[in-house]
Amino acid sequence: MVPIGPYHHDKLKFKKAEELKLRYFESLLQRKPGIGVKHYISDIKEILKEERDCYAEPSTNLDSAEEFTDMLVLDGCFIIEVIRSPQLYKRTFPARSSYRNLQRDLILLENQIPLVVLCKLFDRVEGQEQHNSLMEHLLDFCQIYSTSVIPSASKLKDANVKFQNKKYDSNTSLFDVKFESGGRLVMPILVVDDYTESLLRNLIAYEQLFPNDQRLYVVDYAIYCITSSILQKMSRFCVAKG
Repeated sequence: MVPIGPYHHDKLKFKKAEELKLRYFESLLQRKPGIGVKHYISDIKEILKEERDCYAEPSTNLDSAEEFTDMLVLDGCFIIEVIRSPQLYKRTFPARSSYRNLQRDLILLENQIPLVVLCKLFDRVEGQEQHNSLMEHLLDFCQIYSTSVIPSASKLKDANVKFQNKKYDSNTSLFDVKFESGGRLVMPILVVDDYTESLLRNLIAYEQLFPNDQRLYVVDYAIYCITSSILQKMSRFCVAKG
């Protein structure tokens, strides 16, 4: 696990992960030689009290403001470097599961730092008011894109919609669902593995923090998949019973 934020901050337990983050930070310093450690620390100190208040429970591993600041800088810069160049991480850890593990780690609710920290650090690295592109990098990293709300499977079935699997490749989005001629609904296959439940649970939890007028894309998708599965099981049961 790659710990991010105060809740899993344990330099002894996650020694290798901390060493990895330090290597990424050193790489960032070399890539941006005009920006020193003091600049990143200064940026975070400006918002330190606000960031401490983002956590419901204090961390027993970070007693001082200096330690808390160092943690935010190191973790934030690590995230920025990873999402800026995922291929660097993949070359360091060529096993496919390593990158999947990192994606899973960075999306866990208890493994987070405030977005404003990333924005501050990103602006320092890429230039002022450049943090709008940060969200695009984050979405690219997670390979999650939102399109439109998917109607329930029962409504689609009543409308004589036919379901068809979409060929999956590295550029395919989970929400890449399209209606095509002939009443066909083409959608990617949802690969269910050890990461699927954790991913969907955390994304659904994130969506509960959105304003009431925001569409809940992941919830809609999960409901759609669950409903489709139930309908298929009911259909097979009815056929079996004649």
